[in-house]
Amino acid sequence: MQQNQRWESLVINKISAEVEKTKKVDHKDPKARIEAARKLVTSTKEPFSQLKSILPATDSQYQMIADKLGLEILQCGIDYFLKSNDEDKHETTMKMLKYANSVVVGSMAKGRCQDQIRELEKAIENLPPKEIREEDSKIKELLVLYVKQSNDIYNATNLLGNTKPHLQSIKTKMGSTNAHYLKLSTIVVQTALHTIVEEVNNVQKGDTIDIGGIPIEMPDDLLPPDQRRQKYNRIKKVVSDAWKATVIMDDFDIDSKFKSHYNQNKSTLKSMCTDLGVPINEHRMSSNNTGASGLGYTGYERMYGNASTGEALWDHLKSPESSRWEAATIMTILGGLIGFLIYYNNPGTIAVDEKWSYILWGTGIGAISWFCILYDNDERSFDARGFDRGGCAGGLVLIGLFIFYWIYKAIRLVIDGIKGA
Repeated sequence: MQQNQRWESLVINKISAEVEKTKKVDHKDPKARIEAARKLVTSTKEPFSQLKSILPATDSQYQMIADKLGLEILQCGIDYFLKSNDEDKHETTMKMLKYANSVVVGSMAKGRCQDQIRELEKAIENLPPKEIREEDSKIKELLVLYVKQSNDIYNATNLLGNTKPHLQSIKTKMGSTNAHYLKLSTIVVQTALHTIVEEVNNVQKGDTIDIGGIPIEMPDDLLPPDQRRQKYNRIKKVVSDAWKATVIMDDFDIDSKFKSHYNQNKSTLKSMCTDLGVPINEHRMSSNNTGASGLGYTGYERMYGNASTGEALWDHLKSPESSRWEAATIMTILGGLIGFLIYYNNPGTIAVDEKWSYILWGTGIGAISWFCILYDNDERSFDARGFDRGGCAGGLVLIGLFIFYWIYKAIRLVIDGIKGA
């Protein structure tokens, strides 16, 4: 009896000593921890087998040492899994967890082992096939790096370019309909599209001014002409870059659920390109091609016209800005017409040779309307402020010019009304 107790004590001490030795191994070093776990399994295999032959599984001392051994092996597996980058870490960890589960006896220790096994099984289910894990890992590393970078179209385009070779490799190995491939490719496009949508929407927002410490968004039509032109150029540059990125995205395969959202954004962006005169060179659309909130289009750019000469001229003629010189032109023509009508209604008193003098004088008087443009520098559709600024200034100079200016503004108002400005 005493001999059995001494033997039992020696076996327990042996196992405990090995467990304590393993606990001292650096928990932050995954390779050291997994090696320590393997050594612990090897060094305690025989002593633990001997203990099982000496004590029943219901013995409290047996349960204590079994749980102590099993939980340390479990912890080694967890430490390794959390810190390791090994390709086969899931399988290696699972072996350790299952061995630990076979060792422990107590209900709490058993429950902890089984919980960890279930969690790892879920992780293994979501793993990519072994043959594409390298590509999968590189793509995810690029996504993590992208999140740390500035949120702009340049970096989004780089993300697309850098991930494309790895996605192409996965596609070659697994096929274009593989679920994991489509999921990964869709995530890349969603991430890039989110950035593109944000930048296009942000560049269209109104400039802000600080009033009493409160930022107030200033409408585009209140900006000075040079600032509006600068904003137009910024919008055109961003839309051009966004379209180039979209052409790249067209070569990516994405799942059907995302297809509709992608196509809506592309259609909106394409319309913006047409309005801004941005060249549209589309690549093929994959049959699978289709995050972020959708693109918003303010229509701000339409007032500037397209890039082509004919379209630009036509858009300018339709814009409120052009009604200034259109009104002045009409008044000049009216002046000449009035001069002609004066001659026409007095044919007996005015010599035929003098008719051109009346026409020229009338035209000259009508041409005074071109000076009205100096007062009327509204680049937008007509409003009352044009009368106040230009009309009053004209009135201070001469009542006649004041009335003349009002006639000019009235004509411009009619023009703007016809255009629907």
